[in-house]
Amino acid sequence: MRKILLLIVVSLFFIGCEPPTYDVDTDSPYVKSVQIGSTSLDIAKASNISFEDDIIETTTNIDIAFDEDIIITFSEKMYSGSLAELGKSDTVVLIPEENYSRSLLSDIGSPPLSDTNVAKIHPCYVEFNTTTQNTLTLKLSEDSANLQSNRKYALVISKTVMDSNGRELTVKYQENGKEVSRNENLVIIFKTE
Repeated sequence: MRKILLLIVVSLFFIGCEPPTYDVDTDSPYVKSVQIGSTSLDIAKASNISFEDDIIETTTNIDIAFDEDIIITFSEKMYSGSLAELGKSDTVVLIPEENYSRSLLSDIGSPPLSDTNVAKIHPCYVEFNTTTQNTLTLKLSEDSANLQSNRKYALVISKTVMDSNGRELTVKYQENGKEVSRNENLVIIFKTE
């Protein structure tokens, strides 16, 4: 009987507590670097895809080799369950240009992906580095995962990706001369050679 009363008292104590808070600008994880072979993608050029009359507008255009792995490094130790499980990911994906859509980007921002949207992403094996816990590799060096040459792709990292402390990914922007962090999908557009 004492154990039950103690459990009720402890439960009531925690129910009244507010969840821990953190400063999105200073405490949240972010993508430090994206490396494809010897090419380092400029995160400062990363932008959200905008839709004007269903035409994709982007400013980033980087030519890369089509058969090299993509290595993503985060600022913090990440929770592997939010990145990849069994070599697959709904939160870090590659999308061929003709498959960009509002519904797909929205789906990536609130996984799991629908069957329709799973069919729109480029297949690749995802490997999380369990030693450093802050590096993720999209294996494109396998023949079945090679990108097509002379084609645009979007690398999308979901806003739901979390670090080991449960803080969600942020994207850093320059707005009115100040650095701002927002919890949004990170989208990087590149083109293969």
